[in-house]
Amino acid sequence: MSTVSQEQECQRCGYEHGYHEFQTRTSEEYFMCRRCGHQIQYVIDNWEDSKYKSGKKKGQKRKTWKPKYRTETIVPVASYTLKTKDALGRQLGPVPTDEDLVNFRENVKERCEELTLAKITYLCAEGDNIGKWVEEDLLKNKVKLLKQ
Repeated sequence: MSTVSQEQECQRCGYEHGYHEFQTRTSEEYFMCRRCGHQIQYVIDNWEDSKYKSGKKKGQKRKTWKPKYRTETIVPVASYTLKTKDALGRQLGPVPTDEDLVNFRENVKERCEELTLAKITYLCAEGDNIGKWVEEDLLKNKVKLLKQ
C-alpha cells in the first residue's frame, strides 16, 4: 500500500507540524496533531459495493462506484510523549478522557525508573496559563508555556 505523508497545520490548536497521511490506493486519510493529540480519519464505508457480486463481472470493480466517507474524530483532553531507556524512538498519542489522564499520570509514577521522557500537552484550564497550550514534564514536575 502506498502512502503520502506530510506535515499539516492542526485545525484545533494551530500547531504547524501535525502528521497527515494519505493512502494512495484507498484514498483514505489520517491526521494526528503531535501537540494536542487531535485525530481525524476519513474512512471509506462502502467498499463492499465497489465490485460486482454476481454475474459475468463478479469481482470486477464497478465503474460507477463512488466512495462514501465516514469521518472519525478524536478530541482528547491531552496528548502524551514517552521515551523509555534504551528505546530508539518516542511514543506519542492522545489521552482521550480525564480518567485516562489520571491513569496515565499514575502509570508514569510507577514506571519513572524506566522512563527518560514523560510529557503531556494540554489546553490549560486554570492558573496563570488559562486558555493557553502548556507542556507538563511529569518526571521533572515542570510546566512550560508553548508558543502559540
